[in-house]
This record gives sequence, structure tokens and C-alpha cells, in this order.
Amino acid sequence: MPEFARTARALGRDPTRRSWWMPLALAALLVAWGAWAFFARLTVYAVTDVARLEVDQAAYPIEAPVDGRIVATHIVLGSNVEVGEPLLELDSEPFRLERNELVAKREGYVSELKPLQAQIAAQEQQVENLRGARSTSGDELTAELQQGESALRLAETVMRRATSLHGNGLTSEVDLEKANTDLEQCRANVERCRAALERQDWDRRAQASELDATLEETRHDETLALREIAVAGAAIQRLDNEIERRTIRAAISGRLGETLNARVGQYVAQGTRLGAIVPSGELRIVAEFRPEEALGRVRTGQTARFRLRGFPWIEYGSIPARVTGLASEALSGNARVELAVAKDVVFPVALQHGLPGSLEIAIERVSPATLVLRASGALLAGPTTAADDS
Repeated sequence: MPEFARTARALGRDPTRRSWWMPLALAALLVAWGAWAFFARLTVYAVTDVARLEVDQAAYPIEAPVDGRIVATHIVLGSNVEVGEPLLELDSEPFRLERNELVAKREGYVSELKPLQAQIAAQEQQVENLRGARSTSGDELTAELQQGESALRLAETVMRRATSLHGNGLTSEVDLEKANTDLEQCRANVERCRAALERQDWDRRAQASELDATLEETRHDETLALREIAVAGAAIQRLDNEIERRTIRAAISGRLGETLNARVGQYVAQGTRLGAIVPSGELRIVAEFRPEEALGRVRTGQTARFRLRGFPWIEYGSIPARVTGLASEALSGNARVELAVAKDVVFPVALQHGLPGSLEIAIERVSPATLVLRASGALLAGPTTAADDS
């Protein structure tokens, strides 16, 4: 201690040492600061508070397809749903009543159709039987006509012989008259057979024409019944579609991450958002930056850190991420950036779709001198830009 005191007194008494020590220290400080300003590297971040966690598949909105009153709801926030599962039902009672009426009409036409089809089958059988009977009866009359024509030819031959014999005086007048009578009878018989054949053919044609007309009329009734059945079936199908439209089902499997407080009896308009289904998938971060902060500066592969809003990062830490995509066009005034969450991240809070937060993306590493020059340039350019705008 005495030695230290003597040394201090000696330095205090030496003005030369005191005069060069201070400038030397200041010069060393300036050299160290200059080296740090030009050779040190600082990380520059692009920062935004508009960021949140999302699954890599888009959430599917649940919307009312038509206007209607809610009669049943199965939407429970946070519950898991499967594709096709009913979520909400709108009033479809008028369509159901109309459908029941059409079903009754269709069943009535179906009940009328069966007797018509049986009647058509019976009439077709009658036509076939008539054709068969006409063929059989025609064969009998034709045979009878042929027999009469043969008898006529024989009677004509006998008449010629009787006339020749009578002319030679070899037969009596009575024989000649008898031969003539037989000839007239044969001719009359042939004429009768021909007339009967023609009359029967006419009757058969008239009866067949009448049966065909009746058959066509019955077939027309069958066609009308079939048409009414088809029309009723199409109307029922349309009503089924309207009824099904009023049963809102899950389009995808996932978790109900958003719901409207829809109550039974509430009226909703077409297009009203009733909730959203979040599909299962990998989490990602979606952020929005001002175009001047992101375009040309944020690139794929850059590292980032995401801090959840409401969870102090000093206590909970941040979530590491990496840029996977950047929109080349700024929609709604902002540029969209997508990032992948590190797969091995361990976070005290269960990460889920929709959690908001802030995002910092490391865009470059520059020297402090460069940052000072940029800031100076921005200060100098600010008034000039304002003057130009004015």
C-alpha cells in the first residue's frame, strides 16, 4: 500500500507522462471503434406483428348454402369431425311435405301402370289369337272353295258330254236338265265359298283393326303413366337435393377451429360463415410485411424466429423457423411470407392453428458503419422526398 501511494504521487508529480497517456488512450479507443464499425457484423431483421400459426392445408369454411332457419346444430368448438358428418340443419319441412305429396302421386301412377301393362299383354295375346284363328279358318274355307271348284269343273265336263249326247239323240231331255242343275249348284257353291272367304277376311281385318286401336290406346295410357312417373321422380330428386342442401355436412375431416354462436331457431342468410374446419397437417407460419420491407430482401431459406403474442418470449422463448415462400405480388397492400416451423422444436405451449404473434426474419448481416450510412441517407432523403411530393 505505501508503495502504490508513492507511485501515484510520482506520476502526479510527472506532467510529461500525464500529457501523452490520455491522447494515446483516446486514439486506441477511436481505432477500436473504427475497427468495430467497419469489420463487425450485425444481423438485420425484418419485423412484423402480423403473423400467425396455420396448418399447411387451408381451413375449410362452413357457410350457409341457402337462407333458412336453424332447426338442429351439431357444431361444437374444438371437436373433431369426419368428412360427411352433419354439422347443422336448416328448416326443410316445406320441401319434405311437397316430396311426400309427389311420392303419393308417383305411387298412384305406379298402381295404375300395372293393370295397364296386364291389359296390354292380354290385348297382344288377343291379336295373336285372332291371327291364328284367321289362319285356321282361312285354310278351311280355302279347302272348301277348292273342293267346290273341283266339283264345278266336273259338272262342266258332265254338262258338255250331256249336251253332246243330247244333240246326237243319245240322252233324254231330263238327263240334260239334271246335268245343267248340277252345274248351277256347283257354281252357286263356289260363289258362296268365295263370298264367305271374303266376308270372313273382312271381319277379321275389322276385328284386328279394332283390337290394334284398343291396344294403341292402352299403350298411350301406359306412356302417359310412365311419363308422369318420370316427372314425379325428377321432382322428388330435385326436392331431395334441396333437402340435402339444408343439411350442412363436413366437407373434410379435421377439427372445428372456429364457430358462430348459432342457435336453434336463428335465421341465417345465404353465405353466412358459420365456422371453419381446420384439417390435420404440419404447422407453418404465415406473415404479412410491408412491400418495401420484404420484396427484394426476404428470400427462401432465411432463418427467422416467431414469438407468440401473450406468452413473454423471455419466459417461453421463441420458435425457430425458415422461409419457404414469398409472394411476388403485394395483395391488400402487404406481401405474404410463408415459413416452415422447425420439426424438432419443443415449446411449453401446445402449438395450434390460429395462434398469433410477431416474426423476425434475419435478412442480412452488415457492418455498423453501413447501418449508420443507411440511416443518414434515409434522414437526408426524407425532406427531399416530401418536397418532391409537394
